[in-house]
Amino acid sequence: DARWVNQSGALFKITYDGRWLLETNQTYSAIENKGTIRKEESTGTLLMQALVDNSGNIELESGTWQLDGPVENKGSILAASDTTLHISKTYLDQPLAVIATEGHLWFSGTTESSSIQGNFEGGATTTLECKEIQFLPSSTLIALGERVLIQKGKVVLNSGETIQMLNLTLTDQGRVTGSDSIEISNQFLWDTGTQLAGDKTHISQTFTEWYASSHPDEPRILLEGSLINKGNLLWSQGNT
Repeated sequence: DARWVNQSGALFKITYDGRWLLETNQTYSAIENKGTIRKEESTGTLLMQALVDNSGNIELESGTWQLDGPVENKGSILAASDTTLHISKTYLDQPLAVIATEGHLWFSGTTESSSIQGNFEGGATTTLECKEIQFLPSSTLIALGERVLIQKGKVVLNSGETIQMLNLTLTDQGRVTGSDSIEISNQFLWDTGTQLAGDKTHISQTFTEWYASSHPDEPRILLEGSLINKGNLLWSQGNT
């Protein structure tokens, strides 16, 4: 299998919104990064269909970077504000690894499972719609994101942290479980056909709406734990 290596101390700078494609019926080629790979200047989408083995630095400074192949992160992946980091296959990291974004972080592999052991810091928005993503006890979950959308999969929160966010939307058969508490300071939108579980207390400080959108005939489920409403609760549609 083909392997492209960016050595320690080397800089691979990308100013082009190109495509690193996987040929039909072939295994993934591999990008082994020990130095720095940086996307800058270009404001469109860079697509990489390759296995990414990162022990150096991956830096997104402009536009969108879609990693459409398995990612193993032993170094750091950093994304600036007003960017989108899109991980559409499996993401695995090591305890000292870092993934930190200021813009939009999007996990979209609906048939893929990912796990976080290292440092994780979401920024302005985080979308989690992969089959399953686990935050393991070894992880340092600094922030899941200010505005979080969970759909089409399962999020397991076992970081040992209290997860604080501005807004949470739980929709389209999204499920949340684990031992971490969640505190939502502004708005919690809870759709039908979803599940909020775990053995901790979850708090909505300001506004909660129970609504029906993607699966109106299925109930929303609170399984174990407690949900505390400290503000306004609107039950507009759907069964609970």
